Amino acid sequence: CLTEKLLSSLPESSARFLVLKYIDGYTFEKTAECLEISTRTAMRWNISVLNRCAEILNAWGYTHKKMLEFVNNEKWIVDFYNKLLHEENQHSKKFAVILILNEVQKEYRKYMV
Repeated sequence: CLTEKLLSSLPESSARFLVLKYIDGYTFEKTAECLEISTRTAMRWNISVLNRCAEILNAWGYTHKKMLEFVNNEKWIVDFYNKLLHEENQHSKKFAVILILNEVQKEYRKYMV
């Protein structure tokens, strides 16, 4: 699974941050509490961890264009991506891959219950 591969490529604290924030859906406050850091630090980690994820995924060939090609038949993912582009213009392309993976993970979990 690409998500597991990505998480295993990160330092343990970064991987835990991603799981809490983007897979478990915790707020910055709850994520910070779990990691025993300040909320402000959690917000800074968010930027650095997502930047690192984008670098790793780009190195593996998963640019935002490639990811869109990969999920092209999944209309709900493409719709999510397009919504993201409009809502978070500044960072959307950079973080789109990890956020798409997050949405895929949420959808996948629905079928695992």
